[in-house]
Amino acid sequence: MDIYLKVVLIISFITLIFFGIDKARAADSKTRIPEITLLTLTAIGGALGAFLGRILFNHKRNVVSKAHFSVVIYVSLVLQVGFYIFCIVMS
Repeated sequence: MDIYLKVVLIISFITLIFFGIDKARAADSKTRIPEITLLTLTAIGGALGAFLGRILFNHKRNVVSKAHFSVVIYVSLVLQVGFYIFCIVMS
């Protein structure tokens, strides 16, 4: 369980950095990080970083055109937190 938390926090930190880089690139009209990269990082453990990145950087917050983005972030966040709680309860 302890290793899971460490891994998730590291991936979340990396995801947060990627969201910040992508937002900065967008502001400078440079090549962006592909959405699939951001969503993959979110799904493999970076949901907390993605959630915070959306808030801190006002990143991909258009509800209508980015609904799929929101779904992946919120579902991943619920699953990752749920798994962590499950691990605590079962230990």
